[in-house]
Amino acid sequence: MESASSTKETEIEVDALIEALIDAASSDVGIEETVFGFNESNQQIVEEKDRKVKMLVYHHPACMKHHIEDHPEQPNRVKVILDAIRAANILPADAFVEAPRVEDEHALLFHGAQMFDRLKRIMSACQEFGKEHRLDGDTAVMEHTKEAVYRAAGSIVAAVDDVFSRDVDTVFCCVRPPGHHATREKSMGFCFLSNAGIAAKYAYHKYNKRVAVLDFDVHHGNGTEDGFINDENMFYGSTHEKDNYPGTGEEPSASEKDSNQLYQRIVNRTLPPGPASQSVFKRKWKEIIDKMILFRPELVIFSAGFDAHDSDPLANCELVADDFAWATDIVLQACRDIDESNPPPCISILEGGYDLDAIAESAVAHVKSLLNGYPPINHGGDEVQALKEYLDTVL
Repeated sequence: MESASSTKETEIEVDALIEALIDAASSDVGIEETVFGFNESNQQIVEEKDRKVKMLVYHHPACMKHHIEDHPEQPNRVKVILDAIRAANILPADAFVEAPRVEDEHALLFHGAQMFDRLKRIMSACQEFGKEHRLDGDTAVMEHTKEAVYRAAGSIVAAVDDVFSRDVDTVFCCVRPPGHHATREKSMGFCFLSNAGIAAKYAYHKYNKRVAVLDFDVHHGNGTEDGFINDENMFYGSTHEKDNYPGTGEEPSASEKDSNQLYQRIVNRTLPPGPASQSVFKRKWKEIIDKMILFRPELVIFSAGFDAHDSDPLANCELVADDFAWATDIVLQACRDIDESNPPPCISILEGGYDLDAIAESAVAHVKSLLNGYPPINHGGDEVQALKEYLDTVL
């Protein structure tokens, strides 16, 4: 027979649990925000969900000055995105920060010394003499190219430091020129230095972090892949339009996808032109995410090109802005799945996208998803059920 004191203690405990259950049932956010003694993680969840995501947006006036006449990779690309993010009123004014210059030693973590030295000499000569020099049919250096290139690469390197050393949650680098076509030994395809590639190598060099670069630009990031192919600490996942520039990134056969170890961390998936591109995009990003989760990166870098949009003049896919938000959201969910309590941080840098209205809308959608942060830890349903079962045994 129970003593009066033990009966009283049980009644007090049950009263507390009933109150917690009522609070959970009436709450919009679920029982995981109510601390009632199940475990210490409940309080941690409250703190995480109540804390606003701290985000920076890097930009620089120099990125507006690199300009080749009649070129689709034009200065207004970054202007319309910055204007749209500001107009959305989702970030405070002090979130917009001027990008620093990249250090030569950091660029050399990705690029060969001979290539980098030659590019520097060409950019410096054009800067000094006000001349224009074409590296190939698509890629030209002019008077202001050097500063723009240094600021673009510097932005994403600074973003790495931000998320690992400066109490920043996520970063979007609204800079140009883009970088994902620049290989270890060659500038090409509007790109001079591999911005994302440099940042990934820097993250491993300074912080010993394994890195995944996720690229939804409509063109394959041949340069990023070139720098990662022999580095087991790097993952590259890309969707891109089949047979579009630069003609690389062929999707392996079904048997190769599973049997070839390289294809577990170099994951290329092609998209068809036309209306089917939207559904294929979602299916193939799920395949990439599955591989990335197995790789378990400690940092994720988005190569955020928005030229798979239906309005883009340089491609034939038919995505809309919400598709880029969806891709961002499932990556954030995957990061939570990789490490529930300490998911890898995500940072992003602009790549392609050449319809001004489309890139402004798409970039805002992407930034909003980054700003929303990781989805909450979903223990609510299990804990509510456990609480109900316990009450059934004691009432």
